[in-house]
Amino acid sequence: MNPKKAFSKLKKISEDSHAISDVSAIVSWDQEVNMPPKGLENRGRMMSWLAQQRHKNATNPEIGEALETTRSGDWNEKEKACLREWQRGWDLSTKIPADLVQRAALASVKGHESWKSAREKNDFSIFRDDLKELIDLSKERAECIGYTTESYDALLDMYQAGMNVQGIDALFTNLKNKLTPLLEEILDWQGEIEDDPVAGHYSQEEQKKFCEWGAKHIGFDFDAGRIDTAVHPFCSGAGPGDIRLTTRYNLENPFDSFFGSLHETGHGLYEQGLPSGKDEYGTPLSESVSLGIHESQSLFWESIVGQSPEFWEYVLPFFKEHFPGRADSVTHAQIVRRTNKVSRSLIRVEADEVTYPLHVILRFEIERDIFRGNLSVDDLPDAWNQKMQELIGVTPPNNTLGVLQDVHWSMGGFGYFPTYALGRLYSAQFTETLSKDVPSWKDDMAKGDCSPALEWSRKNIHSRGSIYRTEQLIEKVTGTPPSEEPFLNYLRKKYKSIFS
Repeated sequence: MNPKKAFSKLKKISEDSHAISDVSAIVSWDQEVNMPPKGLENRGRMMSWLAQQRHKNATNPEIGEALETTRSGDWNEKEKACLREWQRGWDLSTKIPADLVQRAALASVKGHESWKSAREKNDFSIFRDDLKELIDLSKERAECIGYTTESYDALLDMYQAGMNVQGIDALFTNLKNKLTPLLEEILDWQGEIEDDPVAGHYSQEEQKKFCEWGAKHIGFDFDAGRIDTAVHPFCSGAGPGDIRLTTRYNLENPFDSFFGSLHETGHGLYEQGLPSGKDEYGTPLSESVSLGIHESQSLFWESIVGQSPEFWEYVLPFFKEHFPGRADSVTHAQIVRRTNKVSRSLIRVEADEVTYPLHVILRFEIERDIFRGNLSVDDLPDAWNQKMQELIGVTPPNNTLGVLQDVHWSMGGFGYFPTYALGRLYSAQFTETLSKDVPSWKDDMAKGDCSPALEWSRKNIHSRGSIYRTEQLIEKVTGTPPSEEPFLNYLRKKYKSIFS
């Protein structure tokens, strides 16, 4: 087999893996949105079987042989990127035994259901044993993958190549030391919080229509996607032509669902903008580069766009139209203050953009200490509450609003959380460059045209798939390495303008 035929063989296996992943994504989406309670046992068997098929395909011995053959080939930039990512996938997959993959899939399905029950009943003990099993399985996975310094490094690297405890710890410590005093400064600028100018009851049907309007307004293609309801908002699907978004509704606060929908729409726009040609789909060229970059796209639309004064210059009349009688007299200044209210929030997914990174730092520090052996499962509720007080200045009144609030641990997603805060930093850094390249994008947005910002993202980020690794992509787009300073500068400028 010559190098070109070896590359074609790898591409075919990659396409098969994508097909299995697409099926898994739709089955998982259905579990969240449609599955009746008695379907759990069989759904677990389905997910376990799909995980085994995915693992079997990813550990096909022909991959190793083909990768070895391609070493003598002459490749262009895109082909080199594919080979790099296939090699990484091969290294990861062949180190994890099929038995562990199967046990982890079963534990995830079981853990997810016990987490939902524990969260609903505010009873950590319901989830406790499943959580311990998921942690133990993650430790086993880390040992199989291998690491240089500590086991948590292996899990972090799974979600973003090159991410490790030392680097994240240094960045997050620096961010925490600057952000905690800035939070106090912004709260001082904000002063006493005024009564909610749009208080009232908002039906789910009204909110659903407004969320769909907002998603379409910023560019989501509903011929290639949909929005449904789930306990925990997420974006899933089967390629650029089938993107599934979900949100949840608070009948007393329409902004929870609206900004949640904008967030998931940001993910969806990235997925819809990834390369999908016949030579690209099913290869790393059609994949997002990392979760951190993915999160930067969702946070751009949720926060930098969706909570900007310019956005609401155009959107406010449509808000009033969708919710008659509850916002008729609200002013632009009021809505901007309302949508940018900063508070010592309990829930990460409902947190403002100032406190949000502190929620993520809390989770990173807890996960780091779990895998260092410094925290047991039984320690988690108290450790969570202590760190909430330390970082944000508030203590959760119960575990539902504390350690049980996130879905990630129920699915074994240890190492995922840091990408959320990295997404905040990357988003602000990309926006600095967007403003230099397209100075009028905010003025265009105030007139109802979000396409210049989306087109810039499509050209500079979405269309590049996984050609470049995360830090390389950021430097290529912005000219500088990742930094927390653009995010801090963005917060200072925005909130000083709004509140003082």
